[in-house]
Amino acid sequence: MLTGCNYWASHAAIDMWRDWRPEIVAADLDKLSTLGFKIVRVFPVWRDFQPLEIGYEVMNWPRELRLHGQPLPRTGAGQYGVDEVMLDRLEAFLNLAQQKAFKVDIALITGWMSGQMFTPPAFAGRDLLTDPLVLRWQTALVRTLVGRFKDHPAVAAWSPGNETNCMQKLADRQPAALWLRLIADAIRAIDPNHPIYSGMHSLASASIDRIDQEGPVWTIQDNAEIFDVLTVHPYPLFTPLCDISRPDEFRNCFHAAAESVYYSTIGNRPCAVEEFGAFARMFMGDDVKRDYLRAALWNCWTHGCPEFLWWCACSHTFAHVSPYTWSSCERELGLLDEDGKMYEFAQVFRDFNAVMKRLPLALPPAEFDAVCVLTEAQNSWANAYGCFLLAEQAGLRVRFVGSGDPLPEAPLYFVPGLCGANGLSQPGYEALLQRAESGARVVFTCKDAILAPADRYWHFIPHFVEKREDIVTVSGDGYAFKVKRFRRYGIEPGEAEIGARVDGEPVLFEQKQGKGSIVLLTVPVEEYAASAPEAINRPDEFPAYRLYQKWAAGFVAERPVASNHPKCSVSCHWLNADSAVAVAVNNALDDCRKPLRLADGWKIQESYHGTPDLLPHHDALICRMVRSK
Repeated sequence: MLTGCNYWASHAAIDMWRDWRPEIVAADLDKLSTLGFKIVRVFPVWRDFQPLEIGYEVMNWPRELRLHGQPLPRTGAGQYGVDEVMLDRLEAFLNLAQQKAFKVDIALITGWMSGQMFTPPAFAGRDLLTDPLVLRWQTALVRTLVGRFKDHPAVAAWSPGNETNCMQKLADRQPAALWLRLIADAIRAIDPNHPIYSGMHSLASASIDRIDQEGPVWTIQDNAEIFDVLTVHPYPLFTPLCDISRPDEFRNCFHAAAESVYYSTIGNRPCAVEEFGAFARMFMGDDVKRDYLRAALWNCWTHGCPEFLWWCACSHTFAHVSPYTWSSCERELGLLDEDGKMYEFAQVFRDFNAVMKRLPLALPPAEFDAVCVLTEAQNSWANAYGCFLLAEQAGLRVRFVGSGDPLPEAPLYFVPGLCGANGLSQPGYEALLQRAESGARVVFTCKDAILAPADRYWHFIPHFVEKREDIVTVSGDGYAFKVKRFRRYGIEPGEAEIGARVDGEPVLFEQKQGKGSIVLLTVPVEEYAASAPEAINRPDEFPAYRLYQKWAAGFVAERPVASNHPKCSVSCHWLNADSAVAVAVNNALDDCRKPLRLADGWKIQESYHGTPDLLPHHDALICRMVRSK
């Protein structure tokens, strides 16, 4: 996993291209290189690189586009409205990056940045993603930048821009997908070799291919169809359900990894953590920031993230320009403070990269144990996040799929938080039941949905459903936990096996289905795990992960290693049939003693990082296991 950061120069922040000082940039890169970074992401500000203006005539009629007050030249970059001086400065930056052994990701249309729009004057008041005039000149800028720098050895990747889904509010999905396609095609027409990153955040899963205004506008599926690499910007403040408990607790230690797996498995594309940060010091002190970052790095690495970039290189507490004068959370984001000194928490990157450098092997991907099917009408992220966290506590690896997308083969399926009359289509329902017929276990949990037909597949006897919004206690064999329900389902078990009850009434049903089984839980345990502030952080009080362990038993192949603590996640990465790498990550506030439980016939051959006896909080243990002779 490559690590690096997003970069604005320490002396000028967003105005670095206007106030170009290569000696300061070189000094910044020297300091960042001490952390073991290999990549930086940079932003040719649209306002600066394509500073188009409109010349007006009588009656304030627009007559022509101008560059620096003059008509556009007929040759060179100027004919595309692009400032030659800015191109030279970007080339100088790339040369410096190459000298310092950095690769560079370039966000081509940086019209939105840190809470402010940076739009060329000619496009003020226009729709920036749909206006034909704007589109023409956006593609001209893209062609100019890509054509100039596609052969520069420092260039690693392109993206359409920075969070370009913030540049205009669109009514539906179609113009969003069309704009993405336009820019991606403009890049590939000139440079078919470098990958294109999406540069987006806050995407949704499109469970159905809607063509109206009811569905999500910016989707994982559309971005995956168009780009080579998806991206996430997992900030706690801007991601639902990720700022409701302290950042260094179990829940948020997995935020970045969970969101990247959510994107990558739905889209079948790699997903990079393109921006990761901690906001102002009041939001997260350096001690918490250190632990939060360390756990996030380890978890993203074990989940196969290709890239992890901090936001941002430098703090700009005293930058008297917007957006820093506007927003307090944009001022203290750096690895370097206002005096150019490295913050102590940045040592986490140096330590992580040192471990990566001395590892004698590349980490193979861990196998997925289960598929989480996300359905229509629900809060997809809440159900995905809750399912991911419960699976990690249970020692399972879960991937995601939208209900309208092809269903991957798996021994275990979770269909969490079914909602409404349109929650699960009949073809989707029957496809899942067919997987059970073939030998899988399929687990449905309900928020307020109705499964139909029921009599054909389920052997219980339904009587009624009534609306309830209350906290209830789910009790089963050796466990009990509280959860919020939204419906009370009056069901007699019939031939189904009862697994749990609420106030004596059955809520968990299981029965054979062909070679496999089907399970119904009538409370939305995944959504509660994600949305209740401390539930998932207190597995002794909320042992819902034991349900996941029970559902996996007999269907998911046992691993040679497991965790002795639900807050200590353990992954198994096979080298061959007789050897595997185990990675344990302690996502708790306290140290963990003897985190690993080895299966019979296995032993630890060597440790690459950490010791099997004691795993410090927010740190990792990496060891190689072999079958005993």
